[in-house]
Amino acid sequence: VGRGFPLTAGARVRALRADATLVVSGFNDLRLLVPYAGALARALPRSGPRLLYQATNLGSAPAPGVAALSRCFDGVLCAGPRILGRLEPLCRGWARLLTPAVDIAALDAVASAPRSDRVRYGFVNHLTSRKGADLAVDALERVLGRHDDVDAVVAGTGELEAELRARHRGDERLRWLGFLPEGERMALLRSCNVVVLPFRTEVGVLGLSQ
Repeated sequence: VGRGFPLTAGARVRALRADATLVVSGFNDLRLLVPYAGALARALPRSGPRLLYQATNLGSAPAPGVAALSRCFDGVLCAGPRILGRLEPLCRGWARLLTPAVDIAALDAVASAPRSDRVRYGFVNHLTSRKGADLAVDALERVLGRHDDVDAVVAGTGELEAELRARHRGDERLRWLGFLPEGERMALLRSCNVVVLPFRTEVGVLGLSQ
């Protein structure tokens, strides 16, 4: 992608002679999305359909300019019902729900990470309040306190990591793995009997995908 992407993307799309263009947004703040996607839309050729796909939940209040931005595209696609509920009133009929697809065959081919005979609980996510990392680790500790045949793994990094590690350092059955590359992350998920996903926002996007 490189730097200056909103300004250089148009030339790349024209070079590909694309039949259609899908702009995928990972912004959760509409105040950032509007100028970024607006610049991108102005740079894209008008030779084919141009769609905007909002892939992450929105953590900010609706910002001025969303309606105008939506008219720069031929449609706005939303990865979850909560996103659709936020954008549909602003996009004046241009927004539609399109939940992420999951490649089941690829997931079935993933081999499990090594594990003991214990029942394994896992939390694999950003260690942030938005993702409910504190809720997850507190719950894992309670489960460990009640059952001897259980272990737990926590994989990820984030603003709560140091605090959570310090607060939950008493039980060796709770393992902290930090950041894992995609392959190791999927293998770890496969090794878990239970995966904990206590999001503080709507879980329709990442929760269903995982």
